[in-house]
Amino acid sequence: MCNGYAKPRFENGMCICTFPYKGLTCDDCEPEFEVTSVIVQKIDKPLIICRPAKGSKYENCHGFGEYFER
Repeated sequence: MCNGYAKPRFENGMCICTFPYKGLTCDDCEPEFEVTSVIVQKIDKPLIICRPAKGSKYENCHGFGEYFER
């Protein structure tokens, strides 16, 4: 089962994660992001939320939108 917060799609039975999620079930975060666990009552496994780490180049985007170097 793919992490629901990652908004994954399936390809050949595999989870295809959206940035900044990674891993087989989209339950890990890309570098410069922190993992936050959230327990949802309908699921036994906690869902993972990735948030920009303090001091990362993504922090100004607050996890929404995309960061581009200028």
